[in-house]
Amino acid sequence: MFSYIVLENIAAVQKYQQSVSDQVRQLSLPSLILLAVLALVMFITIEKTLNESWRVSEPRQDFNRLLMYWAVLALGSLPSRCSLAIST
Repeated sequence: MFSYIVLENIAAVQKYQQSVSDQVRQLSLPSLILLAVLALVMFITIEKTLNESWRVSEPRQDFNRLLMYWAVLALGSLPSRCSLAIST
């Protein structure tokens, strides 16, 4: 991702990511719960729409679905963080 960004803009992106990270750390417990529920609803909606588009006859089981959602949320930002660390 960062290979397409002009070098001068990398600092701005890093600053923005740090700002978002700081704001998430300051969220209260009800806000974190609401954020998690909204993320879950978003993933369910996206998966349902893709399943309809690809005409999937049998959707994933609930446990597999939750495991996939967790992996995307927990590990999704890892590549961008690694590329940031390598570039700086």
